[in-house]
Order: sequence, then C-alpha cells, then structure tokens
Amino acid sequence: MRLSPCIPCIPYIPYVRSLFVITVLLCGVLPAASPAFADPLPFTADKIESFNGRSWGGLILGVTTQDGVKRQFRNGRGEYSTSVEVKQENDSSIPYRVSALYINKDKNATLDGICIRYKNEVEGIPLSKLQAVLDGPGEVLYPERRYENWKIVSYARRGILLFVFNERVVQLLLGFPDRVRNTLPLLRDRASAIENYEDQFRSRERVLAFANTDVTFDLKKIRLDNPRREERDLERDMERVSSRALHFDSSASTGSYRVSVTAHYDYDKDKDGTVTASLSGTGPFGPLSTSKSVTFRLYKGEDDMRLEDTRYYRAVTEAMRTVERDMTVLVERQQPPPVETVRRADWDKLIDKYRFHSKSGSGSLVD
Repeated sequence: MRLSPCIPCIPYIPYVRSLFVITVLLCGVLPAASPAFADPLPFTADKIESFNGRSWGGLILGVTTQDGVKRQFRNGRGEYSTSVEVKQENDSSIPYRVSALYINKDKNATLDGICIRYKNEVEGIPLSKLQAVLDGPGEVLYPERRYENWKIVSYARRGILLFVFNERVVQLLLGFPDRVRNTLPLLRDRASAIENYEDQFRSRERVLAFANTDVTFDLKKIRLDNPRREERDLERDMERVSSRALHFDSSASTGSYRVSVTAHYDYDKDKDGTVTASLSGTGPFGPLSTSKSVTFRLYKGEDDMRLEDTRYYRAVTEAMRTVERDMTVLVERQQPPPVETVRRADWDKLIDKYRFHSKSGSGSLVD
C-alpha cells in the first residue's frame, strides 16, 4: 500500500491501514463487474474524500445490485439487516468493516448506502485529519441526551456523516446527499451535556409486570372433570403471584404468564405428562423470560384415567413456584446495558433513519 500523492502534507505512518480514508488507495477505476464464472475480487477501499455522493471504491449508489456486489467482491454478512460486507485483501488484519446497505433482500435491489465501522474504537481516524481532507469542519451535531463524549459531523452536501467518539471517527455513512440531510432532524446543533449514565437507574423499580395469563390443556384418553374451572383456578393463582418482583397488571403493555399441560394416556404402558410454566416481560433494563417443565407419571391399566387422580397438582405447583422464583432472581439481578450499547443504539437509529427515511419521522434519539 502507498500514500496518496494527492495529500503530501500527511507523513507516512507504518500502520497505514488504520488511516485508509486519507492515505490508501488505488487511484484508478476498478474493473467492471467480473464475469459470472470468475471468482469475486477482494474489495479495495478508496479515499473518503473521493466519494462524490454517488460512488466509492467501485460501489455505485442506486446502481450496484445486491446480486452484483456478491458476484464482484468477496463478501459476507453485513452489520445491518439486508446488508452485505465487502471483504478486502487480508481482511482479518483490516481494522474496519465495510457494509453495503440494501433496502431488502431482493437480489435486484440497488445499493442504498455504505457504512464503514471500526472494529476497535481506539483505531478510529482523528477527526482533525478527516476535516482537513474534507475541506472544513463540517456541521457538528449532537443528540438530545448522551452519556459519552460523542457527536456527529455532517457533510450533507457530499453525502457523508462522521460518527465521532472522543474526537475519533469510528464510523462513517456514505449515502445520497438528500437522504443524509433527512437524518439531521434527529440531532441538534447545541452540545448536550454529558450525563452520568448511572443516575437514571438509581430510582428505577425492580419489578416485572405481566398483562396476560394463559392456560392450555392437551389431553388424550384422560379426563378432566371441569376444564374451564381448572383454567380459571390456575389463572387466578397466576394473577395473585406473591413474589416481590412480579405482579399482574392488566394495563401493562407487555408480559405474559403461561401454563401448558400435556398428558397422553396409554392403557398398556406407563407414560409421563408434562406441565410447563413460562414467564416473560420487560424487566427494569430490558426483556426477560424463563420457563420450567415438570413431569408427572401416568400409570397404565386404568379404565377411566382422570387427570385429578395423578400427581398433576404437585407438578403444577412445582412448575409455577419455580418459574416465579427464577424470574424474581432475574429481575433483581438484571443490570443496565453497557453505556457503549446505548451509544451504538443511538447510532443505529441514525442509520435506520437514513435507510428507511420514508417510514420514520423526526424526534429524539432517546426513547
């Protein structure tokens, strides 16, 4: 690899691969798509400043199809849904990934955008170096709330967004200029304070509410005298759960408590019935779920087998009490997501705003 002759002011750095946007690349045009019978070629990243709002490194927005990019370049699964990673020579040693973004999985879908993300944030490009080659500071924008030192630098007229963390560019979006401009209402030009991430969780209640209860029976050759009454009795028990971290709330938007009973009787041999209890819902820091199955014996040789005559009730009690205890522990031990996960989610919202601009409106990045 060699330095670009277009930027003589930047000194040679041995680890030139980590500064690909400034230093790397072949100045010639990549060949047209290879014949169908040829092996895909490794992708060669171009200088970021060469992106003209339409093409970069042989990828052309609105032209390169999903099938075409897979035929032309070595590839893998991209970092976003319906995206394709284009792989470079010695890809495992390259510190960043390049994902070609598509609106759906249709092989004829055309390229919607390009996302470049560094695998390790400390290897990102110093913001000042990119500002120098992009001819100016760009438009600096901030989210409504943030817990780390990050911001977005927009070159909307060129179709470029820089995702900046601690003054290093660790992710880039290359896209249609008008579409890039459509992402900006999610941001503001006044720097937001960097809040203490832990503060928002100090008074959060550690409880999981569930709104739905459900009981089902799958019985064969075995009798239950009053199925509807049994269902109501179990549902009342579920709604009266006494755990300190669980409660039934019919107004809750999520959460369910389910009990299912399966018992298929065989006159000629012993078999097992099964009771499965499951609980799911939104805990203090995100979704949680757990389940417990308990078996009970169905002994052979009964002419009129009734569910009530088996160890069914003991199995129901064990399954329900176990799942309630397990969920209580999960709720009380659940921790908030790492702060970097929150930032990544905010960045993903910007990418989604770009990709699905016609379906999403403006608003805060923080729910």
